Amino acid sequence: LPPRAPTPTNSGSEDSDVESVTSEFADGTSKPSRLSLEEVMGSSTKKVKDDTNLGGGVMESPEPRSPAGSVSSTEKYKMIDKDTGKVFDIRDLDEVIDSTQYSLIPTKEEIIRRKEEGEGADSDGEGSAAGARKKSVKGFLKGFKNAITSEKNSEPVHSNSVPVKSSKKDVSEFGDLVQLTSIPPSVAHSGPIWVMKFSKDGRYLATGGGDKLVKVWEVRRKPPSASESEKSKKKKNKIPTNQPPVDKYHQSHPQGYAEQISLFSGPPIRTYSDHTADVISLSWSRTTFLLSASLDKTVRLWHISRSECLHLFQHSDFVTSVDFHPIEDRYFLSGGFDKKLRIWSIPDGRVKEWSQAPEMVTAARFTPNGLMVVAGLYHGQVYFYSTEGMRYYTQVDAKNRHGSQSGGKKVTGLEFLRGGGGSDRSSYLSSRSSRDSNSSSASTNSNFGRSSSESSSGLSSRTSALFLEQLLITTNDSRLRLVGMDDYSQLMKYKGLTNWSMQISASFSESGQHIIAGSEDGKVYIWNTQKQENSKIMLGGKKDRNKSTESFTATSAQPPIVTEALFCPTKTVKHSFLSASVLDGGSNFDCGEDLSSAMVVTGDYDGGIRVYLRAKVYEELVEVNKIDLGKGKGQG
Repeated sequence: LPPRAPTPTNSGSEDSDVESVTSEFADGTSKPSRLSLEEVMGSSTKKVKDDTNLGGGVMESPEPRSPAGSVSSTEKYKMIDKDTGKVFDIRDLDEVIDSTQYSLIPTKEEIIRRKEEGEGADSDGEGSAAGARKKSVKGFLKGFKNAITSEKNSEPVHSNSVPVKSSKKDVSEFGDLVQLTSIPPSVAHSGPIWVMKFSKDGRYLATGGGDKLVKVWEVRRKPPSASESEKSKKKKNKIPTNQPPVDKYHQSHPQGYAEQISLFSGPPIRTYSDHTADVISLSWSRTTFLLSASLDKTVRLWHISRSECLHLFQHSDFVTSVDFHPIEDRYFLSGGFDKKLRIWSIPDGRVKEWSQAPEMVTAARFTPNGLMVVAGLYHGQVYFYSTEGMRYYTQVDAKNRHGSQSGGKKVTGLEFLRGGGGSDRSSYLSSRSSRDSNSSSASTNSNFGRSSSESSSGLSSRTSALFLEQLLITTNDSRLRLVGMDDYSQLMKYKGLTNWSMQISASFSESGQHIIAGSEDGKVYIWNTQKQENSKIMLGGKKDRNKSTESFTATSAQPPIVTEALFCPTKTVKHSFLSASVLDGGSNFDCGEDLSSAMVVTGDYDGGIRVYLRAKVYEELVEVNKIDLGKGKGQG
């Protein structure tokens, strides 16, 4: 059982010299400063230890004593949980606390046992009498539903087409899916892949897993011209590249394509091996710095131009999440099993702000404009804090109201969908300008772009851009819940995947039109966020439930688990397409198809990586550019 730290009376900075750190935010500059490589290279591999006053014990002996002043024979075995006030006998400790319920990632043997025993049955209240009646009604309507919403398999189009199953959908959007690449565990990871993240510019993919390694893969791009190559050779600290691609990583391409399309340029350009336990969280900055969080209780900072660790940030327990501040990338957020959320200053190597969560933090990140911190907890709660001062703001419960899952399950993923309106940077800078127009005292106390007047009144004067956001929450009850950030109410619940014990996290395509997630049944599941099939609603289903999915098998691992699935960003898709001889820099990419859902990359429990392509998207691009290129290159 991880130690429970005493709950502080208030949150704040851990250091006495906070003013010297926070003053950097009050410089009045209109352009946020960015973390440079020189700022961290001066103290390479510096180990930063967490303050000891944050980790302490959780139990103490009760004060009452016998009249004689000595401890009685029973009192000496009594212990008090300082977080809950519960008193229990230490001799029964093993019976009171089930340590297995606090495991972040179950072992392979535990996964197999759960599958054999059928644990985690999909239930929305079947354990009660009302649930039994609901189950009976479901059985009665099942025949009618199957007649209207039967599962359909896509017809093979190419030699390496992937069968896609549509459930409760009339039209398949991904029926043209083909597999481009299959990288075996011997090349990728020798254990489960727990996390995959694309860089902000779409040029790199970072992966981390159970083999304790962090690997960085370069997206294949069009080979540079002779002059460009000569210029790149003169650059200092040149990032290693792999051109041309290595053939053994790729399978046969779809028939009729002019040249094989591939996502990666070759083997990883960087392999970092400093962690001593599973790597379960990664985060990229806008300047291609990379943070990795591990079960070895550390966060490490890397840069793709360096082969060594730049900084080590020590924690008191498992670190489950890490996230760069989206605007001020000198700062990052971490959360873990010690129930603390910390905002770190990278140049100072110290904790800037922190707050105590009521339970273990299993997922955490900043909102897109950086003004708030969101933390997912072990039993399904999601807490919101203002970034400045880490003050509690509100919370939502991501769990069922009734049934066997009503107690709440671990939050495994938090993902934001950004709506229309201004950019995150413009809203952040607007907030900074508003702050700078206030009194000098307000500027002095402002840390993350908001004035002290805004802080004292909560978030009432925040920019309206925040209310265009939606938050997707993944939990270990095999559910995805979409929450609106305007009133923090549930907008939609997505079902279909199996996620009872893994750290699986769903994510959006860049356009927001689709959601993708891995699953413990060896498949990848995709939902359309823009529309819902009418057949379910016709039969009396709830309008805020979406079971219309497309799925395909994406692993041969044992046990069959797809631990991670991502849509490739639009920039990554363009880089990959431009590497084919058909398209060039003057190609027109406006083909009427969504490029942000054109390619999918997955990782599985064995450590293998697979890449998939919607053939229709590429074929449409080729068709469009045959016309444009005939009129002259560079059009569009």
